[in-house]
Amino acid sequence: MGRSPPLDGAFDQEQIDRMEKAIERAWEIISYIDCVPETEDDKKLLASCVLTEAKAGQENHIKLVNNAIVRFRAQRARKAVQGRKRSG
Repeated sequence: MGRSPPLDGAFDQEQIDRMEKAIERAWEIISYIDCVPETEDDKKLLASCVLTEAKAGQENHIKLVNNAIVRFRAQRARKAVQGRKRSG
């Protein structure tokens, strides 16, 4: 898995750059395949998913992107179901 961030949760510049690239690539995939329009909430959710994966120690770019997409889709679907339950 690679090195983990320090206990204080700080990331070095290389890790930050890796996360930024992962967010950009994951968004390209999500917007193209899932046809998700770019909203601030969805971009924040995706960034949170990438951050969660990075905090878990994932450094492989492809796995970071793929795992973040899976996490994003699951959380977005969960929100949609909760929204339907409230309105229905």
